[in-house]
Amino acid sequence: MWITGRRRSSGGERSDMNVLEFEHFSEDGDLDEGSQPFDVSKGRWKLNPLAYWTYDQVWENIRNHKLPYNALYDKGYTSLGDEMSTGLPQLNRTIGDDSFERSGRFIGKNQTECGLHSHRQKINAQKQQAEEAGEEFTAPTLVCDKCIDLSVDNFENIITAGEEGQELLLEFYSPYCGGCQDFAPTLNRIANQLSSIENTRVARFDITEYEIPQIDGKDVFEVELTPTLYRVRYTPLYEVELYEGDHSFEPIMTWFNA
Repeated sequence: MWITGRRRSSGGERSDMNVLEFEHFSEDGDLDEGSQPFDVSKGRWKLNPLAYWTYDQVWENIRNHKLPYNALYDKGYTSLGDEMSTGLPQLNRTIGDDSFERSGRFIGKNQTECGLHSHRQKINAQKQQAEEAGEEFTAPTLVCDKCIDLSVDNFENIITAGEEGQELLLEFYSPYCGGCQDFAPTLNRIANQLSSIENTRVARFDITEYEIPQIDGKDVFEVELTPTLYRVRYTPLYEVELYEGDHSFEPIMTWFNA
């Protein structure tokens, strides 16, 4: 079950949500013969405990219980998404209407939800449609001349195979992700630069269809959005560090070379 912080008062497609929902994997909601309407193999449960809360009730609860929150809220941001498309609210607040809250999300984009959690479903549906139409389905090509393309089969071996003193820059991405497409030329430039440095490699893993493989049975890498960068250092065991800065050439190079 997914537990969310979604609320009806945010408006849009959230305005008629229920506290408990069942989300079908298939876009048309059709079920295979013999399956149950709420079979977890056909979808997921969503629990929305704040469905009937308002924006003011949320903040009253935060203040009463001294709960931690992102400092950007104190600077006027009312809803936080990715760095590239989040801004200050675009709507003025009116009594009884909290839709202003998310008006600073996805600025310049024709969407209201990130959709990362349903990405694979959509890609699989597109592949099936292309197959049924007798067409070839091809993914966008993101060029990285000096990158090692990792797969489920070689992921653990390559990540753990470094020798003491070596370093690896690792990207998790999807070729269908707009942010990844925008970042691709920068990664290519970084990879070309780092390829000239001894004991330094650049690799990437496409998360479109596959979960990130475990290493020694453990979840070493966490990815909440794409693109995500990690640095792997070998001392001689591997140590990983998540990059949390701006996705441009100079900040990444400064971080990686620090």
